[in-house]
Amino acid sequence: MVSWTDPALVKITLLELTLMVERYYVTQCEGRLKNGTRVWVFLPFKHLPRYGFRKVLIRHARAANVNVKRLGILEAII
Repeated sequence: MVSWTDPALVKITLLELTLMVERYYVTQCEGRLKNGTRVWVFLPFKHLPRYGFRKVLIRHARAANVNVKRLGILEAII
């Protein structure tokens, strides 16, 4: 398991959110390292609000100095 701030992390390939009582809970986050290894990714949050979750996700990323576009976080949401 690696942090989403790890410089070896190239892409987040899966960010699974489950809606439960007005919040999205992060149930899974998977990524790929520079060497191609698939790993679980640790995120600094467990849930996001139902409305405006993308803005909150971007706010968390900016605070951690994580490049949302480089990692493809928004495209990995299912």
